[in-house]
Amino acid sequence: MPHQITNASSVEEIPASNHTTNAPDEKTESQEEADRLYEEHIEEEYSKREGGA
Repeated sequence: MPHQITNASSVEEIPASNHTTNAPDEKTESQEEADRLYEEHIEEEYSKREGGA
């Protein structure tokens, strides 16, 4: 028997505490870490492409 979703709206609900209302310069440590890792990854990808071209 397939699973039935009885309250589909609960999937879309996000608690207000998770909304990003901080100014751009008020990043949390986890956001800063994620940004740093993303930047490193992008730089690695660009260097791979430049070296392979």
